[in-house]
Amino acid sequence: MAKEPPPSLPPTPTTKKKKRKAAATIKTPDYAFRPRQSTFPTIVFEVGWTELPYDLASDAEQWLVKCAGHVNVVFTIHLTELNCPLPTRQAEYLLREESPNVHVGDDDGSLSPSPSTASDYIHERANIIVADWVGDVVITVNVWRYSAKTGQVYRDGVEYTLYPDGRSEPDGVEAPWVSVKDVWGQRDQGGDTGELAFKLDWGVLRGYVEDGRRDYAFGRKKDLEKKLGMVRE
Repeated sequence: MAKEPPPSLPPTPTTKKKKRKAAATIKTPDYAFRPRQSTFPTIVFEVGWTELPYDLASDAEQWLVKCAGHVNVVFTIHLTELNCPLPTRQAEYLLREESPNVHVGDDDGSLSPSPSTASDYIHERANIIVADWVGDVVITVNVWRYSAKTGQVYRDGVEYTLYPDGRSEPDGVEAPWVSVKDVWGQRDQGGDTGELAFKLDWGVLRGYVEDGRRDYAFGRKKDLEKKLGMVRE
């Protein structure tokens, strides 16, 4: 169960001596839970493919400070790609452009007209071979909270790392928990529910990441086709 931080805080987005990320005027979370009839979410998930871990921590600080009393917990999820296959894929596309009669790869790599309808996009996204465009991903998760006593944002617990082969670090450490009070905020659900909790499901998180990899793969494919002038109108 989450507790208030000790008097001696570890470095936080506020205390680190680095150039701080510019604060956003309007911010939309990647994922969030918002109780009914509530203006703000209570649990926020910020996911970063290209953002640095420090930038994600800055995002967490903005949510927790600017929405203090509403947003209770922020999960930052940093994704590190291993063995990016894009250079190989780009070489294959260039070879196909120079030698149209040479078959390279599979149907996923074949040149086709730009998708013109939502169903075309859905079909192409669903059939793309993700591993051809995005490498395996290491997932790093941190949990951030705000302390009213100190007026600072702090990391709650350890940093969690999930590897593509299913391993996690620290080994044997359970996934983070959030209490019912974290989820529902100030809403009284009947009795003292602060000690009841939900554990973050690593399997569900990996599913979200895989869905994100597919979107990233689709975006990379279309960007490369546009860059090489290979998308037919």
